[in-house]
Amino acid sequence: MIPELERRMPTTSDPLGETLCSLRMDGTVYATAELISPWGMEMPPLGGKMMFHIVTQGSCWLRFKDQDSLLLKTGDMALVPKGEGHCISHSNNQPCEPFFDIPVTRLTDRFEFMRYGGAGTEEQRTGEEETRLTCGVLGFDQIAAQKLIRELPQCIHIKGDDGALPAQLTTLIQLMEQEARALSPGGVTVMAHLADIIVIQAIRHWINSSAEASKGWLGALKDPKLGKALAAIHALASPRYPRHLIAL
Repeated sequence: MIPELERRMPTTSDPLGETLCSLRMDGTVYATAELISPWGMEMPPLGGKMMFHIVTQGSCWLRFKDQDSLLLKTGDMALVPKGEGHCISHSNNQPCEPFFDIPVTRLTDRFEFMRYGGAGTEEQRTGEEETRLTCGVLGFDQIAAQKLIRELPQCIHIKGDDGALPAQLTTLIQLMEQEARALSPGGVTVMAHLADIIVIQAIRHWINSSAEASKGWLGALKDPKLGKALAAIHALASPRYPRHLIAL
């Protein structure tokens, strides 16, 4: 007679990976933008959201009030994981117009197209620099995910010409660019799934390459024993458990 074995859920062997898996995101809106210098946009703070910008052509500056400006080049991606307000513009000192004051063409409920910037007539604008962006705003939930977001920096800058960049992340960014340009049937759904993977890959790249990620809560997650304990605690997250008891 074969003895019955107790059935139980397996314990995780990769707490950090499980935490990344908890980043179940909800794409709020995606947009492509064709921008002719001079141009500048001010993104408002969006609490509980992440924002990303992918430069598909040209270059631009990402500016925060309390941080040095970042130059983004073709193939670069900037992830703003805490939804902090910022400016993005063709030059480092360009005045910026509030994003929601700029007219857009709404192609679907979740996809917008923007053509903005430039000065004068079409002939006068000849030779001015054109920049193309693919951008997105993502929401997220789950307590472990919220804790992870709090541990991330103000901005994660993924450089397209970084030799250490994982090949799959480069490919995913290129696929996002292609979907944004083509906007084929089902394209927004494809972009939503790509955005989820790109964000997780970008965060994973930062965790693997940044010394800051070896400290604090993230460092504890990497520890074989502490990581399993923290993963077990956050797995309890449900309406039955008050959030303040598990927000470690």
